[in-house]
Amino acid sequence: MEPVKAKEEATRTNVRNSDSEMRFPFYDLTDSLAVATAIHEKGGGVANRDQLAAFLGYSTTNSGAFLSRIAAARLFNLITGRGSEFKLTDLAQKILMPVYPEQSQEGLIEAFFNVPLFKAIYEEHQGKELPPEFGLKNLFRTRYGIDTRNTGLAYRVLIDSADLAGFFSTRGTKTHLIMPAVRKGIATPPLGTDDKKDGSGGGASPPPPPPPSETSAEQVRFEYVRKLVSMLDSDTVENKQELMDRIERLLNEK
Repeated sequence: MEPVKAKEEATRTNVRNSDSEMRFPFYDLTDSLAVATAIHEKGGGVANRDQLAAFLGYSTTNSGAFLSRIAAARLFNLITGRGSEFKLTDLAQKILMPVYPEQSQEGLIEAFFNVPLFKAIYEEHQGKELPPEFGLKNLFRTRYGIDTRNTGLAYRVLIDSADLAGFFSTRGTKTHLIMPAVRKGIATPPLGTDDKKDGSGGGASPPPPPPPSETSAEQVRFEYVRKLVSMLDSDTVENKQELMDRIERLLNEK
């Protein structure tokens, strides 16, 4: 079987998913977010199949890699549509065009949990240290039915996606999946303040909310750029010039 056809068949099998195999994408959250970003920046929120392939640097819409990228972006619920036209989902808009700064981080967390395998691993190891790499790969195979040939890929996309979504930011290590702390742009009342608005009690009124800050959104963009830069050293990247152009655009954004 030709490599491209083999990749396409693996993709179809993974997307359909058997009853015994937990679903996971063949591309991580960074790669999938790049699909949504291309539709947003180059297509104005919508793109047909030929346009999207061109945006992402693929020479044909029948490329196994292209089909896998689309399947991954769908699984994270970042794009919608089948056949000839693709659009951004509300979740992708929340990440790429947040109304409040915390929404980007919230959206990345939601996208991570949209993958059944990722959610299952998080729930199983909540409050516990993750097994080492070989242990997680064995767990994928024995408990979640992942084909042995795909356990290494499942491990990479899990770790890289969790990293972008902030699950390793609390400890600064990739040993625990910990829900990221999402900073809200609204101040909370001081402890002991009565939140009833009946004029009773001597507690001071809570301070007004501070103006929206771009810190969280900026941090998400920084992490995204960092991941893109790390991809330049990968032999799997098909169009490094397109990747460098995307990095330059992100760095020049105000």
